[in-house]
Amino acid sequence: IDGTTSMPTIWESEPIKMWSSLKSEAKPSTAGTVVGSTFEDLVVKSTGTDVLVLVHATWCQHCKSFLPLWTEMTKLLRASVSTIKTYDMDGELNEVHGVAIQSYPTLLLYPGLDKQRSVAYTGGFDELQSILNWASQHSSSLFNVNKIMKLQKNNALLKNEVDQEDSGRMEL
Repeated sequence: IDGTTSMPTIWESEPIKMWSSLKSEAKPSTAGTVVGSTFEDLVVKSTGTDVLVLVHATWCQHCKSFLPLWTEMTKLLRASVSTIKTYDMDGELNEVHGVAIQSYPTLLLYPGLDKQRSVAYTGGFDELQSILNWASQHSSSLFNVNKIMKLQKNNALLKNEVDQEDSGRMEL
């Protein structure tokens, strides 16, 4: 009536859409990486597939220590479990509404049959079998952890044999 318009306050504006990107790097060129802007499509909308997301920070020493085990685990899962996908996300450069990160590293499982919730891993980040047991227990499709551990053991034996053959050739 007096000719002024009031600006809506934040709580009167449209609500933030769940899974929307609050902060994002550019879309990644490498497979296995998710950013804020691709999170909804790659994680939430991948129906029927369980998704493991490792949220890390480049400065985090625990993350750096866990990275070789994470890399090995993702290779083993890709080779033996067709119902699970793995992604990593830099938590310092990417934020997604609905994903609360308390510390690094954070490992989240989004079950294939219920993507509206995630299950956070609360164990140690130094034992592959514990992480796989947790993932199998909380995923929509159970998988055989013993089979994966056997595959890991066979891969380690094969690598050891190749290394021994290579060192034998160097001596000649």
